[in-house]
Amino acid sequence: MDIQPTIIELEAQFDALHTAIYKYFYLRGFDPEAAADLTATVFESSLQTRHGYDPRKASLKTWLFTIAHNLAINQWKSRQNQGQVSIDEAGELRARDALPEDRLVHGDEQRELLQALQTLDERAREVVSLKFSARLNNREIAALVGISASNVGVILYRALKQVRVSLMKGQSEENHE
Repeated sequence: MDIQPTIIELEAQFDALHTAIYKYFYLRGFDPEAAADLTATVFESSLQTRHGYDPRKASLKTWLFTIAHNLAINQWKSRQNQGQVSIDEAGELRARDALPEDRLVHGDEQRELLQALQTLDERAREVVSLKFSARLNNREIAALVGISASNVGVILYRALKQVRVSLMKGQSEENHE
């Protein structure tokens, strides 16, 4: 019995997850162009390594995000001497049909959120990215990053609390200006 996904199955799953994978890279601090390139690389890699996929070990979604996770780690290692991408370089995610005023407000909110996420340590950013862009559950995240599911929950709780405090601090600073 052949358990590897067909190219059609991979294409369908990738189409369904394309935006989530892009957001995963974007939330990890990659600029929009790099996030798009890395997203395409995930698909290419999944095609090349599809014979190594085992549905008994993980869902196709989890497998694709494992590829993305490993790719992000490799990219950060290769860029380590160059420093991280700044928030200013990261750009903004915008809805195409939004009014200019809405885009401006959304852009400011997006920038504040990305700045707040940058206050997290690397592991917390990874867990938050997998939770909210990949929509993985705590067990899937735990298996992917090599920690317990309860530890994932603790990291998420603390990270979201830290982001909330950072956002509130930013709002209070704006009010004092």
